[in-house]
Amino acid sequence: MSVRRWLVLAVALGVVIGCGGGGGAGAPVTDGSTNGGTDTGGVAAPQGTAHFRVDVETGEVRVTDLQSSSRAIFSGGLVTFQSTTLIDEPGNTGRKVLNVTMANKSGQPIGMNSDGNESGIRVLLSAFKNIDSTTDLRTLTRLTTISGSTLGYQDGPVGTALFNRPASVVAASDGTVYVADTDNNRIRKISMGQVSTLAGSGSSTSIDGSGVAATLYRPYGLAIGPDNYLYVTELLGRRVRRISPSGVVTTVAGTGAVGGADGSGSTATFNAPEGLAAGPDGSLYVADSLNHKIRKILPAVGDPRLAASYNVTTLAGSGAAAFADGVGAGASFNAPRALTVASDGTVYVADRLNHRLRRVSPNGEVVTIVGKGIASAIEGTGDVATVAHPGGIAATGDGLLFYDGGTKRLRQAVLKSGQAPGSPASWKVSNISGTGATGFVDGTGDVAQMSGFGSVSWNDGQLLFADGSNNAIRTLTSNAGLPVPDQGGSTTTEKVTLVDSDGFETANLPGAYDVETPYLMYAGGLEAGASASPRKWQFSVPEGVKAFEFIVTVSAETGFYSGLDAGLGVASANNYVRTIAGRSLGGLVDGQGSVARFGNATGLGIDDQGILYVADTNNHAIRRIDAAGNVSTVVGGGGIGSTDGYGNAARLNNPNGVACSADGTRLYIADSGNYTIRLARMIGSDPSQAGSWLVSTIAGAATVPGYVENADGATTRLNAPLGIAVMDGQSLVFSEAGGNRIRRLKYMGGDESLATSWRSYLVAGNTTAPGGTPGNTNGNGSTARFDNPAHIAVDRLGNIYVADTNNHRIRKVDPDGDVTTLAGSSYGYADGTGVAAQFAQPFGIGVDEAGYVFVSEFGHMIRRVSPSGVVRTVAGTSGIGFPEQDGPGTSAYLYYPIAIAMRGNGELYFLSGGTYPYTGGGSVSSPGLKVKLIERLVKK
Repeated sequence: MSVRRWLVLAVALGVVIGCGGGGGAGAPVTDGSTNGGTDTGGVAAPQGTAHFRVDVETGEVRVTDLQSSSRAIFSGGLVTFQSTTLIDEPGNTGRKVLNVTMANKSGQPIGMNSDGNESGIRVLLSAFKNIDSTTDLRTLTRLTTISGSTLGYQDGPVGTALFNRPASVVAASDGTVYVADTDNNRIRKISMGQVSTLAGSGSSTSIDGSGVAATLYRPYGLAIGPDNYLYVTELLGRRVRRISPSGVVTTVAGTGAVGGADGSGSTATFNAPEGLAAGPDGSLYVADSLNHKIRKILPAVGDPRLAASYNVTTLAGSGAAAFADGVGAGASFNAPRALTVASDGTVYVADRLNHRLRRVSPNGEVVTIVGKGIASAIEGTGDVATVAHPGGIAATGDGLLFYDGGTKRLRQAVLKSGQAPGSPASWKVSNISGTGATGFVDGTGDVAQMSGFGSVSWNDGQLLFADGSNNAIRTLTSNAGLPVPDQGGSTTTEKVTLVDSDGFETANLPGAYDVETPYLMYAGGLEAGASASPRKWQFSVPEGVKAFEFIVTVSAETGFYSGLDAGLGVASANNYVRTIAGRSLGGLVDGQGSVARFGNATGLGIDDQGILYVADTNNHAIRRIDAAGNVSTVVGGGGIGSTDGYGNAARLNNPNGVACSADGTRLYIADSGNYTIRLARMIGSDPSQAGSWLVSTIAGAATVPGYVENADGATTRLNAPLGIAVMDGQSLVFSEAGGNRIRRLKYMGGDESLATSWRSYLVAGNTTAPGGTPGNTNGNGSTARFDNPAHIAVDRLGNIYVADTNNHRIRKVDPDGDVTTLAGSSYGYADGTGVAAQFAQPFGIGVDEAGYVFVSEFGHMIRRVSPSGVVRTVAGTSGIGFPEQDGPGTSAYLYYPIAIAMRGNGELYFLSGGTYPYTGGGSVSSPGLKVKLIERLVKK
């Protein structure tokens, strides 16, 4: 009998599983046209949806695919909609019509069960909401490059000059533009079509002097004071500098030491100061990023060339990486990157890792005006809108312009007329340039593209933009003015109603999706890749409605699972294996694709942008692989050690696992040889560079194995941590291969880089000895037994899945600590259900959004386990792995596949060709590790 279910189908699904084999999904980011995530700023967003915005006056229809959070997950863009413009129904001007085509983009039929019987497709509509004009504000702006293209250092005409990751740009009253050319360690000047160097020799030091005799260490933020002098923060010099119009550099504040001391400029200290702004009274404000504070510098009586003539205080911030509104030290920030000062002295802050815009009054009172802590690009009022890693902000007379680094967009926040600025509902957020894709494209805002980090400043009607990752200085302009004014709204509250093909008006639609009520019904099913014929969606539109929006949800009866395919007793030909990085030679070589070389890597994680992180065990390093296959070393690589510090100075000892936050700014490392858990925080502008990461130890003690539980991270002791996953926003879970346990590490608040801010707990396994008694007993908590547990994964419900290597089983730990065997029994190869299945030393593990578990094993295969324990083969052949061979799952040879990282779009990444640690059976020779991808052939 076929399986028959009503399942919610995701429209253009793009769920991404967090690092560490199946941790929580990252927040989605949609295209530049409208909303994303689960909150549209007007219409409640149900699961598996598309968002329609219809302009009644122009007829423009904007359809945006939204993220699904349904458990019934289908990979890729399963169902999409195409629509004509809105037209009048002949003979009835109050009735409007859309001709809508629905397409099935999957490789399976929908609206049909496995017997081929058609059951139909339901298209459900939410309530309609009258909104402002849907005119895309991005079409009213233009982004233009002033100077810069490829990375380099070259003065001369703006068309040929080169920069190296410029972080900030600001203009003087005479039109001269100054650039913090960060990685060139120089301040550049653009005037009369020419680029020149104002100050800095390029040396990574902080020496006062004139012009190129002076040095600056990673200049970052820029501001021009009322005295017309240029002020600069040094990210790694940890100072604030002052530069005269002729290029004479002096120090205003900071000793260069890491710290957060207030006081005289000659004794005050900073920690990674980034953004800088000048107030109308001559005061300076600093976003002291790693102190998580906003600092204020006031000139005192004395020589302005001397640091002793300035006084540094803390305006706001507790010093902890946290989020809290409040006054002074009662407020908290998380790595604030940029700030700006309005004409009334109010400071506005781009609070980067809190994904919010904050307002700081002159008395230090902090309120949030935009953002909910979710990294996405939802438009709407400030209490609904979301931002992602805001990196630059500029105040104008009418609002705020800011760069949303996580979504590659320039955006605006405008204060509504007559509204209180301290209320987030008083602000309206809109996208004004950028498609959301990384690129380097000039043009109108709906086609323009930008990349990576950057900062902005206001200059006489235009926005200057330091597009750091593109090594360019750009400007945003608009004939309509900046901020771009709203294009008008509806003048009536009377609602739009849906009119079906029989002329029946459906009034009082519910405010959210109701799966039992088919407002529109497509009677037939849709074959794979097919499109339905255009269908009229008819609306009754009251006079005065200028634009309206609504949510569409699709459901259909189906009996198939559309993640990665699997076969019974043989791999599936519907899956395809290809290599994305590495080659059959060991080593430590960065580069693209097959140029890169790895040691014996055993851990793999992925963030919500698809960036991979590899625990390169024998190289004692963490490697990063971007979407283009570029490999770089971000932590370690300089030999064995336990040193904390910047990524290139930090040292690891045989790291076996790596997990990361969904936004990719935090890496959690199971540093097995040191018996510790390490944290790497991204503090710099370029995540591909080791200097952008700062490493600290958050649990355990180097070279001291043991078992100490229910203690803070500094006191707890670990025994060869191996697999690690992010369980929720506050916890990590990890396996102890040397302790035969599963444990939890919970963040308790405060400075996340301090081990005392974390606490360890037992999840399951024996506690009687540091090594733990091995076994395969099911049970609760400490009564359960494991034998060399390797990698672990966490599903959306908090269940933990364990590759129990020496037991040749897949174990499941539910949120109550109950351990059961999902599948497996003894060493071997057999597809089947539960204990009838066999594995050969399972090691890597991941779980997709539908709850299907994927396992890599010593037997040269990737296997799939259904939620009910049914085991099938995804790719590879039992006992045959060498020579490695890419291709369809049936003919691919996988040489000792190790770790797994899952993406919700149906792709599985894995490491191949390494050596299994802690298996009790020695090691195998490796031809050189590679990073591979399994994807569905039916998607091509």
